Amino acid sequence: MTQEPLTGPVLFCFDGSDGSRGAMRAAAGLIERPVDAVVITGDCTDDGEGWDLVEAAFDRWKGRGRLFLIPGNHDLYLFPIGVMAGIAAMIARALAETLTGAPDDGRLTAGAVAIAVLLFPAIGGLAARGRNGLARLLLIVALCFAYIASYTPLTVALFAGYLALSFSISDLSRTARELSWGAAALILLSPLFPALAPTAAAWIFHTRLSSLPAPYPSLSVAADIFTHDKLRLITGHGFATVGHGVQDRILPAQTPRALAFTVWYELGIVGAGLAAVGAWLGFRSIIRAPARLAPYMAAAFSAVVALAFLNVDFAEMTPLTLIAIAVISTDVAARSQYRTSRPPAAKLANL
Repeated sequence: MTQEPLTGPVLFCFDGSDGSRGAMRAAAGLIERPVDAVVITGDCTDDGEGWDLVEAAFDRWKGRGRLFLIPGNHDLYLFPIGVMAGIAAMIARALAETLTGAPDDGRLTAGAVAIAVLLFPAIGGLAARGRNGLARLLLIVALCFAYIASYTPLTVALFAGYLALSFSISDLSRTARELSWGAAALILLSPLFPALAPTAAAWIFHTRLSSLPAPYPSLSVAADIFTHDKLRLITGHGFATVGHGVQDRILPAQTPRALAFTVWYELGIVGAGLAAVGAWLGFRSIIRAPARLAPYMAAAFSAVVALAFLNVDFAEMTPLTLIAIAVISTDVAARSQYRTSRPPAAKLANL
């Protein structure tokens, strides 16, 4: 596209805060006016769609290189770009460690948790603005990293998120209802899994659970703890007793750090009940979210709930900080779908 030199003084500027409808009205008003160039500030689309209509309406200036756009937050969204850059960096590090044989120092594990938490909010932000191609690319890159890293919590969390996303796209209301009851039931019944694990290991593997490779020893420790003092399942042991117990060697080093185990061990049935109610309310509230973003919110929440049942230490600040970033980013994506105001472009007319 070549840009012709301006031969006249007429420069038309307008704020695109009304989205594509405002752009179409502005283009219709310029049909008979001798305008040399057009500058659009703010969002020229409503939610990422309709850009082809805007291009067609201003084709008279676009073809001559006289259409200028100062994008708003619908047309320029940087959070998914940061997530993709992070995934690319983690892939490069994983490949380097694989080729050199260097052990993981914990950064790949933290990066895998970050991807599991931030992936679906980033994809939702892209899809809400019509960037479906970039959303698919981000999905593919995340799957490549999951394959290279071979980190089980990441694989399980991504699978749970993809499953929730697929069901939510087909029937959001039913999926949110079933996920809410399913998550609440898993939280309340989670002590049954380690309690039954030794019997299942004897039937399937014909050996003791503690003699199996990881992660079965952690499951064996949880089974011993839950079955040793059943009264503590009601009262709990108190805040931060898991971390301090392992540090002071009161609890074995193989004690699971999963959030579901920590809640039951430290807070008992009361804390587990509150966690179940929180998960139930969280999934049910997704129905009231913006329609384009809601399936990705269900996927993101499902991935976080899946991580809570895996050996990811939520007592550290990294997972909690990542969840806070995901919540804020999702809220920004939801609220920025509707323009409110933009700085006026009247001053550009004097250029």
